[in-house]
Amino acid sequence: MTPDPSTPGSAGRLFVTTVAAAGPDDGDPVAALFTTSLGFRRGPDLDLGRADTLCEQLRDLAGECAGGDTLVVAITARGSVVEDDLVLLPEPPGDAPGVRVGKIVASLLAGATPMGRLALLLDVGGDPEAATWAVPITAAGGAVLEVVLAATPATARAPSPFAVLFARAAMLPASGGPAQPLLTLAGIVRTLRADLSSGNVAEALTVTHHSFGSARAAAVTFPNPRHTATAVAAARFIGRRAALAAVTGWLAGGRDAPVLQVVTGVAGSGKSALLRAAAGTGPHLRLDAEGRTEDEVVARITAALEAGRPLTVVVDGVDEAVDPPELIRAVSALLAAYGGELRVLLAAGSELLPLFVAEAQIVDLDAAEYLDRDAVRELAGEELRRAMPDGSFATADAARAAEAIAAVPGQSFLTARIVAASVAAGARLTAVDDPQWQAALPDDLSAAVHADLSGRLGDDAARARALLLPLAYAQGAGLPWEDTWPALAEALHPGDRYGHDDVRRLCDSVPGYLVEDLSDGQSVYRLSHAALADCLRAGRDETADHRAIAGALRAAVPRTAGRGPSWADAQAYTRTHLITHAAAGQDVDDLFTDVGFLIVAAHPQMVAALPAARSEAAQAAVDAYRRAEEQATEGTHAAYLELAARCGGATTLADAFAEFPRPWSARWASWHVDLPHRPLAGHTGAVLCAAVGQRAGADVAVTGSDDHTLRRWDLTSSEPIAEPLCGHTAGVTAVATGWIGDRPVAVSGSDDRTIRRWDLVTGSPIGEPLTGHTGGVTALALGAAGGRTWLVSAGRDGTVRRWDPDTGRPINPPLTGHTGAVTAVALGELDGSPIVVSGGHDSTMRVWDLADGALLGKPISGHDAPLTAVVLAVHDEVPIAVTADQNGIVRRWNVSSHSPIGSSLIGHTEAVTGLAVAELDGAPLVLSSSDDRTVRAWDLVTGRTVGEPLAGHTRGVAAVAFGHVDGWPVVVSGGHDHTVRLWDLALKWHSGRPFAGHSDSVMSLAALSLDGTPIVVSGSADHTLRVWDLLSGHPIGRPIAGHTGAVWSIAAGDRDGRPVVVSGGADYRVRLWDLLEHQRFGGPLTGHSAWVWAVALTEIDGRPVAVSGGDDQTVRVWDLDAMAELHNGIGHSSGVTALAAGRLDDRPIAVSGGRDKQLRLWNLDSGRPVEQTMTGHSGTVWTVALGAVNERPVAISGSADHTVRLWDLTTCEQFGRPLTGHHGTVTALAVARLDDREVLVSGSDDRTVRVWDLATRKPVGKPLTGHSGGVRAVAVVDREGTPVVVSGGHDNTIRVWDLATGTPLEYAEFEHDAVGAVAVGDLNGVAVVVAGGADHRVRIWDLNTGQPVGVALTGHTAPVTSLALAEVDRRSVAVSTGPDRTVRVWDLAAGRAFGDPRTGHPGGAACLAAGRVDREPVLVTGGHDRTVRLWDLATGRARGGPLTGHTGGITCVAVGRIDETDIVVSGGTDRTVRLWSLATGHPLGEPLIGHAAAVTAVAVYQVDEHPVAVTADAGGTVRAWNLTAGRHRRWSLRRERQVSHPGEVRAGAAVDGLAHLGDGRLALAAGPALLLGAGAGTEPERRIVLDTPILAVAGRGGHVVAGTERGVIAFQVTPQPSQP
Repeated sequence: MTPDPSTPGSAGRLFVTTVAAAGPDDGDPVAALFTTSLGFRRGPDLDLGRADTLCEQLRDLAGECAGGDTLVVAITARGSVVEDDLVLLPEPPGDAPGVRVGKIVASLLAGATPMGRLALLLDVGGDPEAATWAVPITAAGGAVLEVVLAATPATARAPSPFAVLFARAAMLPASGGPAQPLLTLAGIVRTLRADLSSGNVAEALTVTHHSFGSARAAAVTFPNPRHTATAVAAARFIGRRAALAAVTGWLAGGRDAPVLQVVTGVAGSGKSALLRAAAGTGPHLRLDAEGRTEDEVVARITAALEAGRPLTVVVDGVDEAVDPPELIRAVSALLAAYGGELRVLLAAGSELLPLFVAEAQIVDLDAAEYLDRDAVRELAGEELRRAMPDGSFATADAARAAEAIAAVPGQSFLTARIVAASVAAGARLTAVDDPQWQAALPDDLSAAVHADLSGRLGDDAARARALLLPLAYAQGAGLPWEDTWPALAEALHPGDRYGHDDVRRLCDSVPGYLVEDLSDGQSVYRLSHAALADCLRAGRDETADHRAIAGALRAAVPRTAGRGPSWADAQAYTRTHLITHAAAGQDVDDLFTDVGFLIVAAHPQMVAALPAARSEAAQAAVDAYRRAEEQATEGTHAAYLELAARCGGATTLADAFAEFPRPWSARWASWHVDLPHRPLAGHTGAVLCAAVGQRAGADVAVTGSDDHTLRRWDLTSSEPIAEPLCGHTAGVTAVATGWIGDRPVAVSGSDDRTIRRWDLVTGSPIGEPLTGHTGGVTALALGAAGGRTWLVSAGRDGTVRRWDPDTGRPINPPLTGHTGAVTAVALGELDGSPIVVSGGHDSTMRVWDLADGALLGKPISGHDAPLTAVVLAVHDEVPIAVTADQNGIVRRWNVSSHSPIGSSLIGHTEAVTGLAVAELDGAPLVLSSSDDRTVRAWDLVTGRTVGEPLAGHTRGVAAVAFGHVDGWPVVVSGGHDHTVRLWDLALKWHSGRPFAGHSDSVMSLAALSLDGTPIVVSGSADHTLRVWDLLSGHPIGRPIAGHTGAVWSIAAGDRDGRPVVVSGGADYRVRLWDLLEHQRFGGPLTGHSAWVWAVALTEIDGRPVAVSGGDDQTVRVWDLDAMAELHNGIGHSSGVTALAAGRLDDRPIAVSGGRDKQLRLWNLDSGRPVEQTMTGHSGTVWTVALGAVNERPVAISGSADHTVRLWDLTTCEQFGRPLTGHHGTVTALAVARLDDREVLVSGSDDRTVRVWDLATRKPVGKPLTGHSGGVRAVAVVDREGTPVVVSGGHDNTIRVWDLATGTPLEYAEFEHDAVGAVAVGDLNGVAVVVAGGADHRVRIWDLNTGQPVGVALTGHTAPVTSLALAEVDRRSVAVSTGPDRTVRVWDLAAGRAFGDPRTGHPGGAACLAAGRVDREPVLVTGGHDRTVRLWDLATGRARGGPLTGHTGGITCVAVGRIDETDIVVSGGTDRTVRLWSLATGHPLGEPLIGHAAAVTAVAVYQVDEHPVAVTADAGGTVRAWNLTAGRHRRWSLRRERQVSHPGEVRAGAAVDGLAHLGDGRLALAAGPALLLGAGAGTEPERRIVLDTPILAVAGRGGHVVAGTERGVIAFQVTPQPSQP
């Protein structure tokens, strides 16, 4: 395409229209726009009456579009939707059938060249259905095609409303201001649609925009006729001479100057201007922190440090960072870590000063030495002269006015500028000598803005403020105009209407308030100064405003029919900053659970908003995002998010990714999720410190936060205690607990430089704040030493201070010596004398005598980075100090000798932030928290890690503490994600792991015996029932599906000797299920007209009956033999919510409870209630059970009033006092016997299960805790002679407890164990995964669904390390082996062993493979004894003697074929690969030599009818061998630099697994990476990185299964598209 000669250097631009459009260009606004204002060349007109010719013409024109060329086709016509396609009809009507738009789109794309840009503007009238017609989705290749569809019911006319509005939108600055070089077609459409929503168009008009092509392809753009290339001139810096000299002097000072200088002052004092002026004096790294997270800023600085040192960094906009305190702490940590090699100059508000270390040099622009009234006067005068260039007033008057403005107390540069501009606009200089005029001059920014807008705009000032307000909340570079700015103004001022003309008038009226900038090539607008935002937001509910803004941004997102918001087409501002507004508006949970948004949302803003998640579903999504963010790259976000959701157990979230394209998909996972913990939400800022103290005899946690508050937490209920403790005026950075006299207290330290004491019981402050530190308080210690109680503090001022905790008086002098901030202190004793140990930024630890303040010995060095934490412990009477630093290193020291103990404790990957001493089973531990988001436990004596890292925080962990809950050891952690988390250190929650499988709340439970096995049946809000084996803890069979709504209630019994379950649900149905077959008995029982909340089973005259109750107020009785209704009756005045059935005086009865707060007794023979009602509850009755107290029959009820009540069934009177103790609705009850007494088990929304003695009405033991959501169901069942409690709840899990002891039952859990062997095969025509793991078991799953098949196969006494699948006598079998030195064969269909265990290798078999010789199944084993052995798989007999030749242990074997010979390929630790005849055992040829490390994996397959073996080794090298020639091709998986070879790939670990997927495709497991390749010797097509090592891999076709340290996971892989 020829470029437009009128635009030198431009790409070609061609505009084409049809004859149906208005004739000449001057009559067609769109044609005139493109051919005049936008510089397009007019092409030939097209004729809709000749479809084939038109499409051929379009194909040719598209083919002329070279890279960067743009073709615009505009068609105005009548249209009609025919057979799901839009047909454009010619004018005048004739015999021609018209042209299908689908054909037009296909023609354009068929002719398009790569990088060509095509636009199709369709202006269609005549058919209302055209407005909702979906443009066909078509592959665009390398080109981009954008379609605009404008539809109106009216017949097209000239000029059409669309043409007029489109031309207007393109010429409005809303589509692109002067700074924007190019207009986008999408932006013009957004501007047009905003015009439509403002009511400017009377006719019905719908306009949609659709884009086809690569996400990375350039959008369709046009030259912006308003663009001016003039560079923005830098503002002239006025005055501040002393301050400028101080800053430039610091910049020039180099290593001799302090490492940190802070420019501070009130808003508008000129901080940013000063930095801009000073930073031009040298080669410094300049950063603007506005809208950025601390991670972004630190990453920029770190990258610059790696490029060269020393480095000076200038950081502006700290006040406008995402989290200013966190940014300052992060920069301070960098300064401490890099010593004099890093220097930082930054600007920050005065309220942030306490966060800086004492050695920071402060330049306070409000201080007398830097206050520059002359500069204010000069600025005011210049503004007056600029505003009156014609010299309207005398220079002397202007000078006196400037003097008067500067004389106003507290006048800032910004205020002075606005006042001067206002004065000039009002032409009021004639009164400059009038004292009243001078007195009326505004003395603060808010008054100045109000006076200025009122003076300039009069009655329109309020509308101007309304339009400026959205900019006060704008994030990043600013707000786009288009469809965003006016819409946000309307959202913030409901009932008002604002359009493009209003915004244009604002820009013309008060240009000094606005700045236009560019963001990704788009014009965006913000206020000219951040202080204006504070002024405009003053007095408003900012939370509500952010919520309104978030709502308006969501409403503007285009929606796809049937699929919800099309986030990929949303404004860039929405994709980037919507999450920030929603988080600030406390309305973010639904965004976290919208997977389309998760995929496109900007990463830094998402990370900053993660702490705002509140609901369980949102927390699950946040956890998935946190896991995925570390590995996701462009194009893989959806895949890694799905993977993270699968591994986190968030099945519903994972399933939601199905509609989004992904290069691979995690289909299912049987996975060990992170250790269970309870997040405690309440703080609105980073949790910076934590301690555990005593309150009323129980441990409570105390946490301090950046939100300036302390909170107390009940560790049993996980709930906050009363209101937050308020008083500090900055972040709470340190907390300690202890006793002052006999009063339990908490002591807090803050960045406000004060220390406060609090009564831990009442929460009241004790005395006045303790002052003395000249920098923020960083650490506290409170305790007894040397016979008295001490309070010790540390601060950023480099001092350690001692205090009398009773009086609050300081014990002077302060302890000085550290050469930087002191960040940690700990109290203890040394030889009976009180000591304090301190650590700080100077990387030293110091030991002080508390009594006299003397330093004991020399400072202790050993760390290479600033110290962050210290604790003291005593072991075997030796005082031990444990220290940690910013490099993540933990060290132990003998305090007496000042010598190190053992080696460093290494495991954290980022700075350690806190330490605590703990004890587990009598062993002393050290707990460490870290910025790497984990807490680790270490054995104090050996230094070894204990258990797994505690992972769950979504940002760095800032603090850790240790305590107990009901005697169990717990860890309390606080993080930058605003949460406190409670962990079970003894892993009792872990060992008592829940049964997981339901994807929604477990609402009901029923227990019974099935063939002698105790089982429990669960009903869930996910619409299914599940059956669980209480012996193994695993599900039996598939979920039982049939209900179309939540299953609210179930009951178990038998029918004709077969175990059955009856269920009722939200689909108004009652259903009966055969538990043996997992099938329904007949159809549903219908009759209820609302939700069925309760069901029960009993007998009437020997016939099994079900009783049901629902929200239709009825109780119904059903004959289960006839599957018909017997009775129905009404006894409640509102819904029936609970039922129990039994016998009373040998009569069948039922007791019901309802929303009317009453219970009714029913005679089931008649189906009628008795006359008496049971009243007493003050809330809905949610559960009923039947029992006996001293042989008296009773009904027991639980209610929303938090109580349990007993009722005498013979009198219907309440029996004794209510049982109280639950703190939420009592939702479930079960009666059982324990030690010859009747007990009651109750479950509640307070997340606990409680056990009660029915005779004494007293609780039995402690509450059973572990559920992270409300408990909705309980049952009691006998498990091998032990009565157990089964509970289910809103956390979607089922938990099992020993009724007598209250301890969770321990179940061997495969998901929590490493899976070292996997195989894929078939079982009864179904593809299955067979896996063996560290739990000694072999398990089977359905490959496609992930559902368990059968039961676990047990027999091994050690982990299963190798598997093979085969067929014996038409039976599918698995063969397994492990360190127990046995080989076992399993009949997969029968679920039992096939024959006896086989032995033969003296050291046990290490690997297995299966093949056939003469159609007979043969097993191949390789052993540690350096031999390969062959076995008859059917009989278990050896086939010949051992195959010898390897000089090391055999690590892998495989079976293949060369020509007509079946072969075995083996690899071993001797680094060789050997071939053997499968039939005879004879070696074939010479060993294959080339590996430099032990061979770890082998696969054999055919490539172009040639046999190929692929082998891998522990060094990361993979080789492909042509087995007929012995040649090989090598490629390496090692990361180190080496000579590149064709086909070379790199990973980070040895290859531990290798599988052939078919068609020559391979899967390799290398460390945590799964590499998927097209074949031997080729680069991997896909790399999937997990968060755990992969131990084994298997696959078939598009399915790949990985066995890992955390369980097994199945992927489906989309083939890589071929490159053109």
